Amino acid sequence: YDLTLTLYNSSAEALYSGGEKNEVQERLNIILDNARIPFEDKIQAFCTQINVYSSSFQNSKALDLGLDVLQRLLTGKVGRDVPSHPRPRQILMAKYRMQHFMKPWSGSNIERLKRLPAMKDQ
Repeated sequence: YDLTLTLYNSSAEALYSGGEKNEVQERLNIILDNARIPFEDKIQAFCTQINVYSSSFQNSKALDLGLDVLQRLLTGKVGRDVPSHPRPRQILMAKYRMQHFMKPWSGSNIERLKRLPAMKDQ
């Protein structure tokens, strides 16, 4: 089962990358219809579906699905609700938290990463 799920998810992503949207949807439907664990086994398919929606200019569908997945991921975690219509204060607080979270990877740290030696295959 795990190998088949991985192969179907990988083939859906490959088809998406190749612009084969009808075939991608068929593959995603098979994954979503046959997932053993109702949510966990569908996460990668949901991500691919969000990409398909976005690239088809169906941004509201992409956003709705993304919010639904995020809400389900955060279910049961205190203080982690994702409002569908956030107030300006909530947006500013989320922006502040994200900036604070990203601070270690900004500015001089990026320069330090650029100076690291190139990776090599072993």
